[in-house]
Amino acid sequence: MPAYCAGRYARNDNPAEYKRWEAQYGPDFLHTHHLCDGIGLLNNYHKARTAQERKGILDQAMGTLNYMVQHAKPDFKLMPEVYWYRSRVFQLMDRAGEAVGDLRKAIDLDPKQARFYTQAAEQFEKLRQRGEALSLVSEGLRHLPGHKGLQTLYARLGGQLPYPEPYAGNEDKVTSGPGSAESSADADKQLPRTPRSAIFDLSRNTGSARKEAPILNAGAYLLVEVKEDLSVPELVHLRIQSQIPQPAARIPSVALDTGRFSGLIAALEVKDPLLGKYYPLRSTGGSHGHAYWPTDFTPDYVARFTIDPKAGKMYDPRSLAPGSALNLVARLAPGVSFDDVVEAMKLGLKSPDGVRIGVIAHHLMGYRPDPAKTIMDDAGFLSGTLRQLIGFQDEQKPSSAPAQAGEASAQSAAGPRQAAVANDRTPAGQGQASTPDAAASDSKRGMGTPSNPWCRFCPEPSAK
Repeated sequence: MPAYCAGRYARNDNPAEYKRWEAQYGPDFLHTHHLCDGIGLLNNYHKARTAQERKGILDQAMGTLNYMVQHAKPDFKLMPEVYWYRSRVFQLMDRAGEAVGDLRKAIDLDPKQARFYTQAAEQFEKLRQRGEALSLVSEGLRHLPGHKGLQTLYARLGGQLPYPEPYAGNEDKVTSGPGSAESSADADKQLPRTPRSAIFDLSRNTGSARKEAPILNAGAYLLVEVKEDLSVPELVHLRIQSQIPQPAARIPSVALDTGRFSGLIAALEVKDPLLGKYYPLRSTGGSHGHAYWPTDFTPDYVARFTIDPKAGKMYDPRSLAPGSALNLVARLAPGVSFDDVVEAMKLGLKSPDGVRIGVIAHHLMGYRPDPAKTIMDDAGFLSGTLRQLIGFQDEQKPSSAPAQAGEASAQSAAGPRQAAVANDRTPAGQGQASTPDAAASDSKRGMGTPSNPWCRFCPEPSAK
C-alpha cells in the first residue's frame, strides 16, 4: 500500500502523524481512506477464486473510488492516483473506453507520469486505435523526452525519428535519436543505462531433519537475482541460482509467495534456456505447502522439476544442480514497477507480508542421490538476506560484520561491477543458521573426505 495510506489510517491512533500528512495534501486528505480501500480491494482481486467473487471486489472498488471523485476537490493532490486506480478497475471490467477516459484525466492533472501514457496506449490498442495510442505516447515524450520506456513504445507503435519536440523546460532531458548529429557529438559523454538488479540469498533455514552444518547453511549458497527489463518495463526477471558446494545437491521445488502483495504480479512464466521458450505457471491459490516450510509460507506459484509432460516437460528429473539456475519472468500488474518488487522482497526478509522465495533442497550432505538413504539430508529455505544491491541510491552502508560463508560465491555470481552491501539480515533466532568458522577453513582444502568424497564441508564421523 502507498505510504499515504498509513498516514490516513493513523488519524485515530497517531494524530500527530495524520496532521503531518494532512499538512502536505490538504483538508481533502480526510477522504483518502476510500482511495486506500480501493487499492486494497485491487490487491485482493487476483486471489479471488470465483468470477462472482472477482465481480464483487470490482464493484466495491468502483464504489469507494467513485466516492473520492465525488467528495474530493478536483485539485486534490492525490486525484491523479484516484483516476489511475479507477482506470485499473475499468480495465478489469473490460471497459477500455472508460479506462482511457480516466487515464486522460490523470494525465491532465499530472502530465509527467509515464505509466499514465503507457497504460492509456495499451487500452487504445485494445480498442484498435493505434493512431490514438501513438498520439498519446508522442504527447508523453514531449513532457518526458528522455524516458526509455516511452521511446520504446513510440518505436513499436510506428513513430519516426526524431522524437517529438519537447515542451519548453524539458530540453535538457532530451535523449537524441540514434544517428542524429547530437548523438554522434555526445557519444563520449553518454553511457548506456545498465539494468538495475538486486541479489537476495535464501539463508533462512526453515526446516531440516538433521542439524548438520552443511544442511543448515546451504541456503547461503542459494541466490535470487531480481533484474529489471529496460525494453519492457512491465517485466521483471528472476534468476534462482544454486551454488551449493555439494555436487550431489539438488533443488526439486522453487516457490514464490507474494504475501499481501497479491496484485503485484499478473503472470509468472518459466524461461527454458535450452529451448528458448516460456512456460506459464498456474497460481496455486495458496493451497500448496511442505513440511520443511513454515505454515505462513503459502506459495502463489510453484515450479517443480518433474518428468511429467503435463506438469512441465522442460524440467529434468535430476532437478536444479549446483552451478545451474532456474529463470522466471514476471509480468507485473498495471502500475507496478521494478522498485515495487524489490521493496516487497525486502519486506519479505522480515515479515510474511512481503514477497518471499522458497526452495526445497535434497542431498545436502553430498551423498550420491539415493532416496532410500538421503531423505534425512533435505531441508527448506526462504529469502534471508539482501546480499547485493546494484543501481539503487540506497542509504544503507556496508555492514562491518564478518561475511557469511558463501559470500565469495555470491560476489562471484553477481559480477565484479556490483558494489556489495549487507543489510536486512535475518535476526538471530529467526531460523537463519550461522556459518561455523570451520566451514571457511574447510573450503580451502580439496573436495570430499575419506568417508564421503562427495561432501565439501562435511566433517569426519570421528570429528563430530
